[in-house]
Amino acid sequence: MKKTLQKSSLFLIGILISLCALAQAPPNPVLNFQAIPSGPYGKGSSIAVLFKPEGVIPRGSSFNLYLSEADGTFQNGKAAIGSVNSHYTTYINGLIPSNTTAGSNYKLKVEIVIPGSTTVSQEIPNFTITIQDKLGSNGDNNGDFLVPTNVTGSSTIYQKDNTLKYYGFSNCQSNTTNKIYLFNKTGLGVTWTSKNEFDFTNITPGPSFAVDPFAQTATLAANSNIEISQTLKKVHYRFFQQATDPSQANTISTKAFYFINNQLSAPFSVVSNTICYEPAQAGSFSFKVDIDSTREGSAFFNFPAVSYTSKWDDQSANEINAIRTII
Repeated sequence: MKKTLQKSSLFLIGILISLCALAQAPPNPVLNFQAIPSGPYGKGSSIAVLFKPEGVIPRGSSFNLYLSEADGTFQNGKAAIGSVNSHYTTYINGLIPSNTTAGSNYKLKVEIVIPGSTTVSQEIPNFTITIQDKLGSNGDNNGDFLVPTNVTGSSTIYQKDNTLKYYGFSNCQSNTTNKIYLFNKTGLGVTWTSKNEFDFTNITPGPSFAVDPFAQTATLAANSNIEISQTLKKVHYRFFQQATDPSQANTISTKAFYFINNQLSAPFSVVSNTICYEPAQAGSFSFKVDIDSTREGSAFFNFPAVSYTSKWDDQSANEINAIRTII
């Protein structure tokens, strides 16, 4: 019996072939934590932890954020204060419980739960946060501080995902011409920082667009909007927000979100329309793959949480993680 892979089914099958060379068990993933404010947070404050994941994290994994006891120790069985159910993220938004006691020695840790494998647990090293006996904020009634809008201030122009998988906004049709505005939906002043998640600080030499002028830091007053004058690139941006409440002894609350403007590319091609192989015989396939990290439009710049499926004519399928897991 022959099994046939049709050209119409070659949706990024090249990644699957490439993964065959990585059959050995990958090392445990590592989180490189990035700086966040130490406080003071309040009861009910949202809190965002930022990091860069390294290594292969399989589909079906989840990231969980935990807050320690007041003395900095972690108790087994305590509920996570925030979760992301995905194999890719660079932040977790958590919520400090309303019954948390005041203290200045609280710690944070993130666990990556990998199906059928060992849970990877990492504390943020050499870092504690202060929680005071004041009230924090989680944004407006929809959990928003800042939202991307158009010039009219409409907050529905961009698709919002407010699930446990992602909190963020996406451009359904990626482009580099539309102007983006931010609108502060709260009565608090919010300082925000945007970051191109393909900033290539770890690639030498990097592409010409490695330094992105879109990345910036600014403060937006309560219930106001501002135009981001820089030109968008076809990447995803991470926004980090810090709201300060003067009425609660300057308690802060932080939250991150993605603005996804990636172009989805499927630049895989095969030398013939149909490839056949005998189940009992070994075979090899050759594909041309465009994962050029120096050129916009290559599959390297697809949103890393995208999964890819190769379909065979007997209706079986193989699903794999994002392309960056093999780069």
